[in-house]
Amino acid sequence: DSLNFGYIGVLGVELSHLENILEGWSIARTRNDFKSARLTFRGHIGAGYQRMNNPRLHLINSHFDQGVEYLGPIPRSQVLSQYMEWDALLFAVQGGSFVTSAKIYEYLATGLPIVSSHVPDHGALEVSKAYPRNFVAKSFKPVDIAEAFWAAADDTNKIVAEENELREDARSAIGEFARDKIVSKVVSDLI
Repeated sequence: DSLNFGYIGVLGVELSHLENILEGWSIARTRNDFKSARLTFRGHIGAGYQRMNNPRLHLINSHFDQGVEYLGPIPRSQVLSQYMEWDALLFAVQGGSFVTSAKIYEYLATGLPIVSSHVPDHGALEVSKAYPRNFVAKSFKPVDIAEAFWAAADDTNKIVAEENELREDARSAIGEFARDKIVSKVVSDLI
């Protein structure tokens, strides 16, 4: 079976960042167990008239022979089933130390391995630092991104053997961000 990586959300990273991710993906596919791996992008890519002429879309399409595809936006009702089709996730965002993408919470809740590509002091790390299955690329260099893809692939192979236990361990590591815990703390602080 081939490994299936996925990205879901608005693809708003800079073009140079996306180029490095896709080059890292190409490097990762040189490893034997990665040759048939797939990377699927779901979500919005550009706005209005720019959708069809979006350089990000052209870049993704130029890597189709490397197992990369863009399948467009996904209805909210199908997000869960989409996550279930993937073995690992790609988390790529802009921003810095005071920016936290809401998408990171959703990604962590899946219990899946995550390849993270963002600046080293990104605010999402405050949320994901305890998550044992987050493989953060050391830099935007394609080789560092490839290494993060390989680490996630190796972790994915562990999931096959111990799926439920590993997913629950990953989810419990970020339990402090569970909605019921956050809400109960806010309510107790108000009382």
